[in-house]
Amino acid sequence: MLDPVDYRCIHCLAKMKEIVTRESKTPGLISCPKCTKLRKKPISGDHYFEYPDLIIILDLLAMNKKTFNHLVFNKKLGKRPLQLGLLGILCDAFRRWAMSDQWTMDSFTFNNLQDVYRTQLDFYEYAFLALNAHLVSFLSLVPFALTYMSSQLASFSRAFLLALSIKIAFIPLLIWTPRNIFYLPCGLAFVISFCFQAMQITSLLQISEKKHSARVFLFAVANCMISTFLQFYLYLPNQNSFEL
Repeated sequence: MLDPVDYRCIHCLAKMKEIVTRESKTPGLISCPKCTKLRKKPISGDHYFEYPDLIIILDLLAMNKKTFNHLVFNKKLGKRPLQLGLLGILCDAFRRWAMSDQWTMDSFTFNNLQDVYRTQLDFYEYAFLALNAHLVSFLSLVPFALTYMSSQLASFSRAFLLALSIKIAFIPLLIWTPRNIFYLPCGLAFVISFCFQAMQITSLLQISEKKHSARVFLFAVANCMISTFLQFYLYLPNQNSFEL
């Protein structure tokens, strides 16, 4: 549903009919005509099809824009963006729970069935808050997307969901990071998530039908900052938020 219809060169974002040739017995990469003409040597449209997943993940963590272009415009991921987005929201729910005063050493000590129900209810409430915050975050970007990227809404939704996947890192951070310094990796995740969104939306602006000014790109970055802030800090619980 969210898979791209057309391929794009990850360097110049020019539209390409194919990225990998399947005519011969040994598939190979197809050169981008625009990049090849400018650099006067064959430049493949997307070299990440020859890279293992580990290299792609490392380039994602290094915030390489070409890697994001590969995922958003060329990679057939099927339902995985939705799955990664949902998993990221659940991990963010654990983050909210761990940062609240309800998270104690006795949170998973069950003396009776009522304790189990209470713990489940706590997590469901934080999961609802996390889902609500991300929905507000997405809706805060929709007016901008409709105004400047109306023909790229599927790619925009795909990029937004992929940007949420960084929050999967909250689970190992919660396990191995002391609570009193957890805000440091949480702040780093905020920066990375913001960069994920900003890079993808600026790429979508580049391939839109209209040419946009630098002010539009700065406005896009500001919208991404507000959207990311809403994801992380909207509905943060206080110590009396969920008393039973």
